[in-house]
Amino acid sequence: MFLRRPLAGLALISLASGAGCASNNAVPVRTNAQFVISVPQTGSSPQARNRNFQAPSGTQSVSFTLSNFNGKPATGSIPVSFRTAVGAPGCALSGNVLLCTETVAAIDGTDIFTVAAYDGNGNTIAKGQVQVNAASGTTTTAPVALNGTVASISVLLGSTPLGVVGGSSVTIPVSVIAKDSTGATIMGTYTNPITIADTDTSGSTSLSTTSISDSNTSVTLAYNGANISPAAISATATGVAASAIANATFTPNADVTTANGASYS
Repeated sequence: MFLRRPLAGLALISLASGAGCASNNAVPVRTNAQFVISVPQTGSSPQARNRNFQAPSGTQSVSFTLSNFNGKPATGSIPVSFRTAVGAPGCALSGNVLLCTETVAAIDGTDIFTVAAYDGNGNTIAKGQVQVNAASGTTTTAPVALNGTVASISVLLGSTPLGVVGGSSVTIPVSVIAKDSTGATIMGTYTNPITIADTDTSGSTSLSTTSISDSNTSVTLAYNGANISPAAISATATGVAASAIANATFTPNADVTTANGASYS
């Protein structure tokens, strides 16, 4: 059973705790993100892919989970699930494509949602992460596409730990978000696989994988706590210009800027 909870999912979110303390009381500002899910019906044309989220045929439900906001893990975030079927609230047929418009709660700033599509038996058909640049007072739409050719890449440290200094070991999720030429985040298989690298040569950091062929691949950065210089976590892919790639930098001994200007040290 799937409940429509368009504004749920933020009640239990808290800032990650660490050795430091906030320099001011930053309170996350709530806003909304909207996804338009298009589910091809039997016999529909595969060309109908100009919607915000292209789910594979047979999708019966979709879930959205706010996993990170403004460089911090969304601790306690509750998945929000929606039915994607004829007759479901917010869904309507448009030719041979079922369109479902869903709104979920977001945080003002840079958000990362984990999006998953399921069949009627609850099996995951597709899964990936979507970056949303949300703004308070507005509803932000984030385009997503199923499979595709990578045209731009963003690498983000999914949960920069607070208070991480030399001597502290930690494993950090790394978000690698690939978009096609229309700016839609690709969920599923990449036509051109992505290679990621770590510039730290001391051996103090290591990536769980260096090759990503689809959005289901999870990546982490392991750090042993040694005192090191900032390390770049970079990405490359065939046919993707360097100017279309935004890399991340891991600086374990620096302050971490958070929402609304608060910083931790």
